[in-house]
Amino acid sequence: MKIVTIGAGAHAALTHGPALAAIAQEDPAVELAAVCDVRRERAEEFSRQFGYRRTYADYEEMLDAEAPDGVTLLSSESMTSRIGSAVLRRGIPLLLEKPPGRNSAEHEQLLRAYQLRRTPHLIAFNRRYMPLVSRARRLWRQLVPPEKLQSVRCDFYRHNRHDPDFSTTAIHGIDLAAYLAEASYTDFRISLQRNGKGECTAISLWSGMTGGSCAQFLFCQQSGCSFERVHMASEHYAMTLELPALGTCDIPGRIVLYHRGGLLREIPMEGDARSCRPFLLGGFYHENLAFIDMLKKKNFDGRNADLERVLSVIRVTEAVSSSILPAGLCQMES
Repeated sequence: MKIVTIGAGAHAALTHGPALAAIAQEDPAVELAAVCDVRRERAEEFSRQFGYRRTYADYEEMLDAEAPDGVTLLSSESMTSRIGSAVLRRGIPLLLEKPPGRNSAEHEQLLRAYQLRRTPHLIAFNRRYMPLVSRARRLWRQLVPPEKLQSVRCDFYRHNRHDPDFSTTAIHGIDLAAYLAEASYTDFRISLQRNGKGECTAISLWSGMTGGSCAQFLFCQQSGCSFERVHMASEHYAMTLELPALGTCDIPGRIVLYHRGGLLREIPMEGDARSCRPFLLGGFYHENLAFIDMLKKKNFDGRNADLERVLSVIRVTEAVSSSILPAGLCQMES
C-alpha cells in the first residue's frame, strides 16, 4: 500500500511524520513511497527522518509518478483547498489537515471535488482521535443516550498567542463538541473581548444543536495558562475531559466522571509529560491509522463523509473568524 505525503513543514514533522513512520514499522504492507514539499530540501530531510523512499517538489509530478493508494495532505492552510480538490478529483483517497478550507467557499470547492467521484477521505481533526477522547466517548455512550445530553462546554486557553485569527485553533473545539454530542449546530451567538491594542483576547460562543442540546465555548488566547478542557452534562451524569493537546499543561490527560452531584471516578491516562509521545496522545497516530484501515478495508462510509458532516462546523467557525477580523480578511488564517 503506497502512501505519499504533501507538505513537510514543522507541524508535519512533529506529528504526522512520526505517526506514519510508526505505522509503517508495525505494518510491512504500508510503504511510505514519497513526500513532496515546495522546498525540496525540507522534503529530503523529512524523507531521511521518517523513511520515505523518494522526494519531489511538485505534487502533481509525484501523483503521476507514484500512483499512490492514499495521500496525506499536510500543506499550509492557504493551499489545502486547491491541492485537496485536485487529489479528490483524481479519485485518490485523502487524509487532509484541518481546516477543510479557510472559509465556506473553499470548503465548497473541496466538497464539489469529493462529490464528483465520492472519493474516500478523512479530515485530520486530531482531537477526535485522541485515546482519551475515544475512551471518554465510549464511557459516556454507555451511561447517557444522545437525546439526554443537555450541554457541552469547551474551554481552550493559551498563553501569549497573538494570532490575528484564533479560529484556526478554535475549530478543533467546535468540531469536537459536535462530535461528542453527535449533533450539528443550528444557531449561534458570538461575543469578543479585545485589549487596548485591539487584539482579540477572548471569544465567547454559544451554539444551539440538533437534538435540543447546546454548546458553550470560551477561547482565551492570551491567558496565564494553556489547556483544553471539555465538560459534558446530562441530568444525572457529568464528565470533564482534560485533553493532552500539544504544548498544554494537562498531558497525559484525565477523565473525571460525576454522578448525582458527587465524584464517581477519575481516570488518569498513563505516562507523564516527558515520557509520552505527543503524536500518540494527541491523536495523530490514530487518525493516520484510521485512514490506513479505511484504505485496507475499503470501508469508507459515504453516508457520513467528513466533508459533508462538518458543514455546520465550518459555518460556525467562519462566523467566529468574521467576528475577529476586519471585513475582507476573514479567511480563517493562522
